[in-house]
Amino acid sequence: FGKSGVLVGNPRLEPEKAFNRDIGFRFARSTATSWLADVGLECSYFDTDVDQLVFLRAVGQVTVRPENLDSARVRGEEVSARGRLWDRVGLVANYTHQDARNTGDTNVKTHDKRVPGLPADEVYARVELAWSPSTPLPKRFG
Repeated sequence: FGKSGVLVGNPRLEPEKAFNRDIGFRFARSTATSWLADVGLECSYFDTDVDQLVFLRAVGQVTVRPENLDSARVRGEEVSARGRLWDRVGLVANYTHQDARNTGDTNVKTHDKRVPGLPADEVYARVELAWSPSTPLPKRFG
């Protein structure tokens, strides 16, 4: 797990073991309007108990080393949406909120504290333009 650069390897690293629970729903529709298609919305809740969680611990100003945390609980929600405009422009967006807590360490300073390196919030978005020789863009774009 890492051997050069800012990531220092750790030969004593143990594999993670987890018990995952999640629940959610998905809405999808192939055609919503004449200009909007492939519409989808997903929402989910997750709750994970992890033994030997692998996280990156800072060991210098620019150096990190993967280490194991005895146990952790990661809970959160995720929402994602997608759609295609005029059968050419694809839109995808995703938002995740999670609370990752150290549940194994009995040290008062670190017990029930956030796990380093696991962000509370993450956002992802992508825009795609679809075209090919068999389906070229309209003349006004070319």
